[in-house]
Amino acid sequence: MNYKNTYTRTLLRKIFILAMLALACPICALAEKAPQLKVLQSGPYRVLYYTEGALAVDPTDLNGNGIPDRVEDMLTSVAASRLLFCKLLGYPDPLNSQLLPKARFIDIRVESSGANTPSGVSFPKDIPNNPPGAGSLVIHVSPKADNRPPFAIPHEFFHLIQHAATYCAKKWFTEGTAVWQTQGVLSAGTEKKLDGTVPFDHWPLTPQEASRIFEMSYGASEFFWNRLALLCDNDGEIPRGPVFEQLKAMKYSDGSPVLKGTKLVGWRLMRDVLLQIGKVASAGSGKHDDAEILHAVEKAVAGYLPKQMPAKTVPAGADIATEKVETKIHQVGDIRVIYQTSGMDAVKPDDLNNNGIPDQVEDALTQVAAARTLLVELLGLPDPLRARNFSGARYVDIRFVSNKDVFYRLKERTPVAFPKDIPGASSRDGSLLIKSRQGTNPRASCTLAQDYFYLVAQASTRVNSWWCLGGLAASSSFGLFSFHPRWVPLEKWPLPQDMTQKLFRMRTDSARYLWGPLVARYDPDGELPRGPVFEKLSAMKYTDGTPVLKSTNIPGWRLMRDVLAELGKLDNNSNDAAILRAIEKAVAKQQKGPK
Repeated sequence: MNYKNTYTRTLLRKIFILAMLALACPICALAEKAPQLKVLQSGPYRVLYYTEGALAVDPTDLNGNGIPDRVEDMLTSVAASRLLFCKLLGYPDPLNSQLLPKARFIDIRVESSGANTPSGVSFPKDIPNNPPGAGSLVIHVSPKADNRPPFAIPHEFFHLIQHAATYCAKKWFTEGTAVWQTQGVLSAGTEKKLDGTVPFDHWPLTPQEASRIFEMSYGASEFFWNRLALLCDNDGEIPRGPVFEQLKAMKYSDGSPVLKGTKLVGWRLMRDVLLQIGKVASAGSGKHDDAEILHAVEKAVAGYLPKQMPAKTVPAGADIATEKVETKIHQVGDIRVIYQTSGMDAVKPDDLNNNGIPDQVEDALTQVAAARTLLVELLGLPDPLRARNFSGARYVDIRFVSNKDVFYRLKERTPVAFPKDIPGASSRDGSLLIKSRQGTNPRASCTLAQDYFYLVAQASTRVNSWWCLGGLAASSSFGLFSFHPRWVPLEKWPLPQDMTQKLFRMRTDSARYLWGPLVARYDPDGELPRGPVFEKLSAMKYTDGTPVLKSTNIPGWRLMRDVLAELGKLDNNSNDAAILRAIEKAVAKQQKGPK
C-alpha cells in the first residue's frame, strides 16, 4: 500500500472540506440574519409582520405584552370592521361568500409600500401550521404607517366586502364607497364627515352628470355617494343590541375605544346598493358597463325615494360643462381661488364670518399663503412665481373640482397655464394650478400646502420623479396640520441595494419609507427661525379662528432645503441612481444623528 499517496489524498480531502465550510459560513450567517415572519392570530384574523430588517414595524409596546402595539391595533381594527359591517349591519361577509370560496382567514401583511387589497383567495405557503387548503383574503399595509386608530384597515376591509358581493371593479364604485364609510365610526381623526355636504336636489342624474361620475375614483365619495346617502338615508344611527355592546367594549392597545361614533349616514342604502350591484356583476371579469352599474344603484335608491322626486332635464346633446354656472374669484395678492357656488363643482356654502365668501374658499387661500410664507419667505426655498422653470407664471390658482383624486399625479411637470375664464385676465398672465377636491376642508387637511410644496420642488429642479418629489411633498407640511407622525429613524444609510430598488418603485409612500425616517435620523431638530416672518406666519388664522401654524417645530426643513439645492444641479434626464446620489450629498451636510 502506498501510504504516502493515501496520506496526500486524505489531506487534500480535509482541505477541500474546510474550504467548503469557509465558503458556506457567510451564507449561513446571512441565513441566520434573515428576518423571521411573525404571526399574531385571533380566530380568523392574522397579522403577518417582521420586527427586524427593512420591513420591521414600530416596536412600541405600551402594554408590555411583547407584541408591538401597531400589530395589535391592526388585528383589533379588522375584527371590529367585520363585527360592525357583517355582524351588526348585515353586509356580505367575505369569509362566507360564494364569490370567495375556501376563504378561512383574513391576513394583514405588514410588508407593502402602501395599502391595497387584491381580489380573490390566496393560499399562503409561508405561514407556519397553516391548515391545508385554507385560503386567505389579504390586506397589504405599510410597516411605516402611523395608524392609531388604523385608518387604512376599515377602508381595505370594505374592499373585501365588495369582493364578497360583486366582481364590479369600477373605481367610482369601489373607492367611492370605501371612502364613504370613513365617517368617524371606526376612524376618528381621519374621518370624512358629511358636515356641509348638500344632498342631491334631483334624481336620477342626467347622462352628463353620470359621465362625470364615471371618471371619478376616491372623489366619487364626496360628489356622489355622500350626497346620495344624505338624500336617501340620512338617519344613519347604528342599531343597538349584543353585537353593538361587544363592539363598544373593544379597545386599542392604548386603552382608547375602537367605536368612535354611532352614526353612519347611508349604511342601509349602501348595503342595498352592494346587493343590487351583486345581481348584475356577480360573474365575469369585472369589466361591466358603467350605465349597468348605475342602473343597479337606481334600483336600490328606488326603495328610499318618493316617486315624485324631481328629475333634472338637460337639452339633448348638451354637456354639463356648458351649463351657465357663474365662476367666482377670491384673490389676495398673486394667489387666487377660482370656484363655483352651484353646479357640479360647487364648494360648500358655509360662511361663519358672514362676509359672502365661503369658508372653504377663504381657508384654501389662507393655507396656500401660509405655505408660501413658511417655505419661501421663512425657510428660503425657491418661489415658484420667480423661477425660470415657470417662466410667465404670475399667479398661483386654486380650483375646486369634483373629480380630483386624493393622490398626486406626477406623470408630467406642472405647466404654466393661461386661463381664459377669469374676467380681466391678460393673455400674458400665466398661472400655476393647484386642484382641490370640492369637499376638501383646508382646516382638516394639508393637501393644498403639500401641492404648493410640489410647485416649490419643481421650481427648484428639473427632476421629475414619483418617489422623490412626491414623497417630499407628502412629508413637507405637517407643521401646517395637527398630525405629527412619529418617525422611526432610518437604520441604514446609504440604503442597501434591495431597499433602493423598492424605493424607486414607490410614489408618495416614500414619505414613510424614506423621507420621514431619514429626517428622524439626520435632522430631527426642526425649530423654526424667529423673526418678523415667523410672527407673520404665527398670526395667520382660518375662518374659525384657529391658527394655521400648528407647531413651531418642523423636523427636516434644513435637510429638505439642502436636498432641493442638490436636485437643482441635475437635469431632467437624471435617472433614479443620480437622484439618490444627490440626496446622499445633501444628507452628508447634516451633522446630527448617528453616522
